[in-house]
Parts: sequence; structure tokens; C-alpha cells
Amino acid sequence: MKFYITTIIAVLQYGFCFAQTNFDKKWISGGAYNFITEFNGTQTTNSFVNASPYKYFIDGHSNICDSGGNVILCSDGYNIYDSTLNFIENGDTLVPLLEYINYFGFSPFSQNSIFLPFDSSIYYLVTPAMTDSHYQIYVQSSDPNLQSQACYDLLLYHKIDMKANGGAGKVVEKAVQLLSNVRTDRVRMMACKHANGKDWWLLKQATDTNMIYKFLFKQDTIEGPFIQAFSEPHFGLQHLWANNQGQSVFTRDGTKYATCAANVRQVFLSDFDRCTGILSNPIVLNVPIDSIGTNYEDKLNLGLAFSANGSFLYVIKGSNIWQYELGQPDSALAWYRVANGMTALPNFQLNSASYIGPNGKIYIGNWNGLGDNMSVIDNPDIKGAGCNFCAQCLVFPHAGASSPPCMPNYDLGALNPCWPLDVNKSEKEGELLTIYPNPTGIGVFNVEFLVLSQRDVELELYTLMGQKVLSQQVKRGTLRAEVDVRGLADGVYFLRVDNYVRKVVVE
Repeated sequence: MKFYITTIIAVLQYGFCFAQTNFDKKWISGGAYNFITEFNGTQTTNSFVNASPYKYFIDGHSNICDSGGNVILCSDGYNIYDSTLNFIENGDTLVPLLEYINYFGFSPFSQNSIFLPFDSSIYYLVTPAMTDSHYQIYVQSSDPNLQSQACYDLLLYHKIDMKANGGAGKVVEKAVQLLSNVRTDRVRMMACKHANGKDWWLLKQATDTNMIYKFLFKQDTIEGPFIQAFSEPHFGLQHLWANNQGQSVFTRDGTKYATCAANVRQVFLSDFDRCTGILSNPIVLNVPIDSIGTNYEDKLNLGLAFSANGSFLYVIKGSNIWQYELGQPDSALAWYRVANGMTALPNFQLNSASYIGPNGKIYIGNWNGLGDNMSVIDNPDIKGAGCNFCAQCLVFPHAGASSPPCMPNYDLGALNPCWPLDVNKSEKEGELLTIYPNPTGIGVFNVEFLVLSQRDVELELYTLMGQKVLSQQVKRGTLRAEVDVRGLADGVYFLRVDNYVRKVVVE
């Protein structure tokens, strides 16, 4: 199979932009004592949130602010509250009852809820969950082997209309199944804006294997699941439970995705296409073994965070923190240990999930206990000691601090241009390129480019699973390419030219 190139292609230059939305300007957190963290430039202030009774936002929690930076919705993973931490209408008991009762009405697992905002005051909250039958078979079992297989077999969404109840909000669709009868982690769920700057990709990791379920959330519809599977890492089972700790993250610009799970000294890293939702160019990072700390602490990869500029990935272990430089091909030079042996710190509970704040700093939560502080990486875009790790430097007014809320990058803007969501109905198709015949039954696609470019580009063909099956450089000055697909199986593929993608069918 090969490409026969005869004339130029237009290159679709693009860029991403950030428009300050204030959706993440304030964070709700804390157990028993509840706190609000407000970001003003590089400064942060922590204060109490008055609530009675006290709520527990300790790992599975999330929140979102309005455009003015005021908290409007928050969740503990099992319920939805307003800014005063009272239930919004129909916002209680979002998950099956046995799980809800067993964990006292709040989720202790990181990334167990995430808010996705849309126009017209519509919000989605997504929560993984466990059916009562799964709970009875695995969690209540006296067999440790069965207990070790307890995971989540549901993924639910809840649609919120904030215009309802005179602006107080109401859950208008509750506990709608996105996935059922599957095996997903209790942790590791993250979202990234689609390249149109409006819709959302949601990624949820399976447990044990490295299978990733992807959904495309639009304001009125949800597409998926689209599934990609990778052979490594094989995340396996954590001691007694199936991946109860770990984290998934995107770079701020949405171009890379990473995930880790406790008990596995590896991190999965790949490129991400905000247009297609395709993960590509996967690599597995082997996290260095620490000489300080117990084997248990060394194996606990509890959190991940990219630096603001995407140059570094921080791996948060139980009592150690490592920085990895993405552009450094020599692994011996790419890794730098930011902190080690943190168990010597006063009242240290072990590190937990970490998130980058709107000020560009990384905040690291507490696991296996509550404290009166979080640790901070002040300059995460700087290599080595210059990143300025500051242990326990974000101080709260009382013990009860846990971890930051689960938040995607709400400020990520649109790519320009990018393939439309419904490629078959695109008004711009004829302006940029023409593909014929499509579907093809003769084993050849003709691609005609109607806009010229001044540089060479790549023309690529992907399966629906994200596997690249064809790639060829297209020289500047080309107007037409003939694509030979006679070596490919019948089916649907994505034809990509830079960041313009068309769906094509081989018959």
C-alpha cells in the first residue's frame, strides 16, 4: 500500500487559546471541616465554608464556578450541592444504594466526579459507580480473591439545568447509564475540551488492562463509547482492591494524556487529538525506584500533573515526587527527584492526587488521612530544583484538608481550523479538500486539495481504534493525492491531514 502524490496540499495551521472562564477560580475541599480556596493571581486564600452538617470532599469531589468565579455546584462523588453545600433538587444519592451507604454518602476515590459545562446553563456531572449486585458479589465477599476484584461496573451521568427553580438548579436527568457490565477503575477519569471549544471528550480507564473508554459530550447528545486498547502497561490489581488509587491527566493544551495506577511503577503517556479523540504514539515510562522509603510507599503512584507549558510531567508517589522532562530522549537525564522521604514531615499522611491551579502552580493533596495543609510546586515549568517544591506550604485554617477537586482545563479554547463534529454534513468540506469515491470499492481514494500550503505535511489514515495504518509525507506544491487502500480491511477509517480529518469508508 502506498501513496501516489502528484501536486500540493493545504496545511491547516492551528493554535489553541485560553480564555479565562473563572470556572476554576475557587476550590471546595475538606473533610468534616470544609474549605474554599480562592485564587487571585499567584496568591491563594483559604477560608471556612459554613455548612451544617459538615460534608466530606476528600477525594472523589469536584466543583465548578460561574463566569464570575463564584461556586455554583459541587459534588462529593455521590451527591450534588449548591454553593452553600445544600442538595440541589434531585441531587442526592446519585449512585446505587449499597455503595452509597457503605462509604457513608461520599466517595473516597479520586476522580469520581467531574462537571462539564455547556451553554444555556446546562451542566453534566459524571460519576463512576458500582451496582448493588457487584457490591454483594465482591465487596461483601469473605473471599480475599473476590474482594481484590471489586471495581466499578457502571458509569453514570446526571444532567443539571441551572435555570430551573428560579436559578437554584435541578437535576433533570439522573443516573443515566453510559457504561454497564464493564470493569473500570474506581479512579482515573478526566475530560478535555473538543477542538470546537464547546464539547467535551471524557476518558475513563478500565481496571487491570489498559483499555480506555471515550465519550463525546455535546449539549443535547452524548456519543460513544469509543474504545482504544493498549497492551501496556498492564495495570494489574492493587493489594486487596482493584486500583483504588491513581490519576489521569491532560496537558493544559489537551495534546497529551497520561495515566497511572498504584502498585504499578509505570506511567502511560500518549498524544491526544482533540478533533478525533484519538490517542496515538503511546509510550510507557518506567518510574525510577526510590532508595528512600518502604517498598509500599515506592509502589504507590497516586497522582500525576503536567506543568502548565506541558514540558514536564510530575509523578506523585506516596512519599516521593519525580519530575519527567518530555523532550529529553535520555531517560537518565529526563528524571529528577523533586522530593523524597516525605514521611519525616510532621503529620504527613502520604501524597495524593495533584492538580494544576489557575495560577500555574501544582497542588498536592493528602491520602490516608486529613491534614491542615497541601504541598505545592511553585514553578513546575522549570527543570530540576528550580521547580521550587514547597512541602506543606498551602496552609488551611484547621485540620481536614484532603486533596484538590477534580477539574479539567475549563479555559481551553477552540482549534482553528479543525474537523467538524459531523464530517458528513460539514459546510467547509468543499472549501478544503474533496475525497472520492467515498465509500470506495475499488481500493483507491482520490484526495484533491483546494487550498495551497507552503510546507510539507503528513497525510495519515487511522482505524477507529486509533491505530495508524498509512502515513506519507505530502510535498509542498501538491494538489492531488491518490491513496491506495487495497491492503486494508473493509471498514471505517479517519483520513487526517494535519488537523483536518475526514471519515472514509473502504468496501
